[in-house]
Amino acid sequence: MKKDLWHLDLERLKTLYQEEEKQLERRLLSGASWEEVVDERRRIGELYSIIYKKSNPEQFGNPAENASRKNLD
Repeated sequence: MKKDLWHLDLERLKTLYQEEEKQLERRLLSGASWEEVVDERRRIGELYSIIYKKSNPEQFGNPAENASRKNLD
């Protein structure tokens, strides 16, 4: 699923996250066990991870490509 989500923009990802979160909350409040919602929890975790990485690209890029690296010659 992660590969399918990376092409989405940040706003769409946040919207999907909110929708999934609401769905999980509804299922839990209507009596579903924590084990029954494992797939929903996993999707929410993946969405959160992608949102975080897209919001902080400087932390997850290739350090060799970072323009702030100084020449240590």
